[in-house]
Amino acid sequence: MFTSSLAQAIGLLHAARTLGRAVPADLSVIAYDELPVAAYLSPPVTTIAMPLGELGAAAVDVLAELLGGGSPTSQVLGSAPELVERASTAPPPP
Repeated sequence: MFTSSLAQAIGLLHAARTLGRAVPADLSVIAYDELPVAAYLSPPVTTIAMPLGELGAAAVDVLAELLGGGSPTSQVLGSAPELVERASTAPPPP
């Protein structure tokens, strides 16, 4: 299961436990947030880390351009998202 936030992943872990499902034996969980707390959950949650500094700088550049009367432009970041593998994911069954 992919969640768009770590908070949703925490809810998913709770729901899985409530339904008697084991993570990652019965389902894998990946969250879109890379926050330090992800490593301390049970099980530790696999996350996708975004280059937030670069994203913020690109957003400020575009905003400054717009405020200066310019047109919006596409931005390409130098860094890619990174998968931070932890114990909430397992290989697919054979």
